[in-house]
Amino acid sequence: MWRLGDCILGAENRSVLAAVEAILCGATAWAQPVVFYGPSGCGKSHLVLNLVQLWKKQQSRRSARYVTSVDFARELAEAIDTKTADEFRRRYRRLDTLAVDDVHLLQGRTAAQQELARTLDALADSQSVVVITASAAPERLDGLISHLQSRLVGGLAVPIAPPGPEARLAILQSLATTHELAFDQDVLEAIAAGVRGPVSALAAALVRLEAAARIDGQPITAETVRRVLKARGGRLRPTIGQIALAAARYFSLRLRDLRGPSRRQAVVMARDVAMYLARTLTQASLQQIGQYFAGRDHTTVAYACRKTERLLASDGFIRSAVDHLRDRLEQNPL
Repeated sequence: MWRLGDCILGAENRSVLAAVEAILCGATAWAQPVVFYGPSGCGKSHLVLNLVQLWKKQQSRRSARYVTSVDFARELAEAIDTKTADEFRRRYRRLDTLAVDDVHLLQGRTAAQQELARTLDALADSQSVVVITASAAPERLDGLISHLQSRLVGGLAVPIAPPGPEARLAILQSLATTHELAFDQDVLEAIAAGVRGPVSALAAALVRLEAAARIDGQPITAETVRRVLKARGGRLRPTIGQIALAAARYFSLRLRDLRGPSRRQAVVMARDVAMYLARTLTQASLQQIGQYFAGRDHTTVAYACRKTERLLASDGFIRSAVDHLRDRLEQNPL
């Protein structure tokens, strides 16, 4: 078991640890950028945030920055609007270390992709360290321009695996301590054995168990955990609200936008995906789904579902969004 800040890595992620150690000791100049990839919820963002923080501590005189791909695109758009694009480029191209999170969310944003590709070229020339996170291996990222994709493919791609049993137990122990939750060790072991989802799923399990203990006035035992997991097959159907919130976060939107009247293209796309997932992951009717989304009628929901189904066959960005949101929501336990 290894720790990077408060990020816990198990034996299943030895290659990740090796890559992190190589980055910190400056041994990755031959393979830039380093691309950490894996499904939503596997801990990519948490890993990279801790890596940048550690870099800043170890290299106090050097400049390092973490930015989400969506924020990078937003900053670029603002710089163009305010005629400060040159300043924007200097700010990014003079960094010693740059970490860009969720590069797959740039799919369809051509200007931001072009700017990022040129930024990576400049940083490679200056032998700076670049770390990227993505939902899939670089060669499988549909919707990226060839210049950016070839730059990513030419780097070091490192898969991040979901935490294994030992890592899950260590994560649960850390979460319980942080949130001052008093669970016996055998309870934590039962959760670690039965919940195979991402860190967010482990945290959700702890919170729900703690709430159940308060409501029932009875202590949670390992047998209780095993019985609940067996009865539910280790899963609980997500609610429409949980699906909408997950979709809003994935697309970097506000929940109230998805539930409101906005017809902006980005909002409509995210709302359609949320409606499709609500239809396929819950037992809610079209009317119930429409009611949640500001009282839309059932025909609107049906159209959104059919539209999303068609796009799954032709649009890599939508397919990636649906796959990763489904994975995350289906792994939400207890």
